[in-house]
Amino acid sequence: MYSIDEAFIDVTAIAHISLKQYATLIKDTIVTHTGVPVGVGIAPTKVLAKLANKISKKVEKFDYVCVIDTDEKRIKALKWAQTKDVWGLGKKHQARLKNIGVFTAYEFTQLPLAWVRKEMTVVGERLWRELRGESCIEFQTMPKSKKAIGTSKSFGKKLEDLPRIEEACAYYISEVAEVLRAQKSCATYIQVYVTTNRYSNADKQYSNSCTITIPVPTNNTFILTQHARKALQRIYTPGYRYKKVGVNLTGLIPQQYVQGNLFQSPALYDKRLMNVIDALNHKFGKATVGSALVGTRVAQWELVKKDRSNRYTTQWGELLELKNK
Repeated sequence: MYSIDEAFIDVTAIAHISLKQYATLIKDTIVTHTGVPVGVGIAPTKVLAKLANKISKKVEKFDYVCVIDTDEKRIKALKWAQTKDVWGLGKKHQARLKNIGVFTAYEFTQLPLAWVRKEMTVVGERLWRELRGESCIEFQTMPKSKKAIGTSKSFGKKLEDLPRIEEACAYYISEVAEVLRAQKSCATYIQVYVTTNRYSNADKQYSNSCTITIPVPTNNTFILTQHARKALQRIYTPGYRYKKVGVNLTGLIPQQYVQGNLFQSPALYDKRLMNVIDALNHKFGKATVGSALVGTRVAQWELVKKDRSNRYTTQWGELLELKNK
């Protein structure tokens, strides 16, 4: 997985079949089951595969499928692509190349490696090699663990009282804590921040944040909620209409490397309890079980969602229904 709508697939194990046929199968299957059109690009390296994907969508004759499996096709693709079409070539590098008369990806690959290494560092060298068919970017079968996890959403309406802001904060903590446990990490620091609507001329403006060091790194929702509540109480100031509260977990470490605290007894059932809560929420739906601090007034502060389109591919209750007349 590379992003929310993009992924790389290693197809070396199926090199004995037609790659174009396989790519077409992927495209057609996704369109059939989701209705979402996609482009598929296949090539010897990640950078070339990204370029093939772009070509599949930009050049009509490819019909969203482009396979670069020969050196002849690679050179044609490089001559078609401008430097701006190359994945990883930022605006500064594009401007530097333009200044020396390099406008296409092919012209970039014809530059001396020594110049590329000197002027564009190891990043540019890696792109140069990838475009020439040499795989340099590691293929990862699992996404890297996040270094920080956070969330913030605007309230459906401006809030003045602390209890309801605490409820929203506790809800967000449960969300980020679940992500934290999923990647088997624990947080060392927790940051909470609040802000008013800076675009409103009718309201007094205020924003503040507070970061707390957790004595023993944890991914326990209830412990994180306790510290988040302390942080929120420190920065909350009456007399303002708040638009947003946010939480960030940083200093993430693998849960198996957490060092205990000599002066704090370990909570023996924390892990079991969190596992049960995660299992129930996964089976019966988000926030089925959680902290009592969240309360029952979610509708009073949650983000307004009345204009959101139906989530046909992720929510059973919102599946598209077809009726015969």
